[in-house]
Amino acid sequence: MDHLHLTGAQPAAITGTPQCPDCSTRPAKVRGLCDQCYRNWRKRAIRNGTFTKIGNAHRPLRDRLLEKTTPGHGGCIIWTANLNNRGYGTIGEGGKGGRRLYAHRVSYTLFIGAIPAGLVVDHTCHNEDESCSGGPECLHRRCINPRHLEAVTSEENIRRSAASAVNRTQCVNGHPFDEDNTYVRLDTGTRQCRQCSRDRATRSAVAR
Repeated sequence: MDHLHLTGAQPAAITGTPQCPDCSTRPAKVRGLCDQCYRNWRKRAIRNGTFTKIGNAHRPLRDRLLEKTTPGHGGCIIWTANLNNRGYGTIGEGGKGGRRLYAHRVSYTLFIGAIPAGLVVDHTCHNEDESCSGGPECLHRRCINPRHLEAVTSEENIRRSAASAVNRTQCVNGHPFDEDNTYVRLDTGTRQCRQCSRDRATRSAVAR
């Protein structure tokens, strides 16, 4: 499904897991549908003779990219396939032994142009959402809407991330950034969660 017609909306708060547009009760996974709705759709498509596989690495990269998305809040287009351990979408370059590419970088290249040398691709939808706590569960990292992507220097990307972090009220694990639960690292000047630090210490002690 080509969701790029949704790109007119401005970035807004984005929370939770993308829901299946057919049933609106279960998380979207395959082709933007939940497992059950996908199975029902697949049976109908096979009966009608309209079912086509989407896993062929030799098909155009653009087609493979757009077939694995679902609409998100604020005009985001959420990648629903493979994620790396940092929560970013990845897609195979194609062909045997092909590299894994960042889905949002592929989208930028396909719909905007080549990424200038020395620049990285920043998610502007994340920067404008003060409620997002970031981290691997951040749905903005899965957004491939080209209107939400901007090529910037690494320094600018870090600056924007730091500016966004100042406004967050919770850490990535949902603990409050209040006076009792927050301290500032002297080496980086960033806020840290005391509860997360205690949890890490506990896990480390148990592992010994």
